[in-house]
Amino acid sequence: MKRIYTASHLPDAHIVANLLRHAGIAVQVFNVNSSGALGELPMESALPQVWLEEEKDESKARALIDNYQRTAVSNLVRPCSQCGEENPIAFETCWSCGKSV
Repeated sequence: MKRIYTASHLPDAHIVANLLRHAGIAVQVFNVNSSGALGELPMESALPQVWLEEEKDESKARALIDNYQRTAVSNLVRPCSQCGEENPIAFETCWSCGKSV
């Protein structure tokens, strides 16, 4: 087994794990209940981690994780087609001009 990802919080670890499983990569999530030990354990040891069951899947898994991280950041906002103002992705209308985004 090999650690492939350390998440900042448990939901992120499960999102990555499910992304990899969907691609046919077997993974395990560790440190699911260790957040209460922060301060007693080093941060790196207490954060949720995603581990590959087969090291041969590492390059495919890294590519998927890199794509996930790029997509997650770029999808936070989108520009309005009328005024160009950036709006949160969940907005249906532009906060600046009121046009549907």
